[in-house]
Amino acid sequence: MPEPKTPSRSIQISSNFTLFFKIVIPVFWVVFFGLFTMSAVTTEMYLSFGVPKLTFQVVAVVLYALGVLFIYFTFWQLKRVEFFPDTFFVTNYFKHYRYSYPMIESISYIQLLIFKIMIIKLAQKGHFGQYIPVLISRKRHQIFIETLPEIAQQIGLK
Repeated sequence: MPEPKTPSRSIQISSNFTLFFKIVIPVFWVVFFGLFTMSAVTTEMYLSFGVPKLTFQVVAVVLYALGVLFIYFTFWQLKRVEFFPDTFFVTNYFKHYRYSYPMIESISYIQLLIFKIMIIKLAQKGHFGQYIPVLISRKRHQIFIETLPEIAQQIGLK
């Protein structure tokens, strides 16, 4: 079996679902449930649910705010990561930053049902903070490990 060649182009390790979780879900929640909450506060929708007006409005606003906070602290934090032989790039789809491999202090994983999150901890705070959460593609993750085994071992990929 021939040795894998060192790629001259990048290996994207993040899943394509990152875009869905980072852009589509937040926009859907803010727009759809924002309009629902606005109509819950400004109309007599509470009559359909058989609860007092103030209770319905407070519950609607609180659920909307909790949803926004949940999305902000989970989905919105996800980043897209691409590895090159000498550096890696991190993007939030609006800003792109390049880091060197020695900046990686550790890598840990979190298994969430069918998804696997990789947390890259930087030695010092970067543009996106010290922790970079990445929804990884298992296939691309394995390709990176096979293509660049010395770098994968250096940064602690499993």
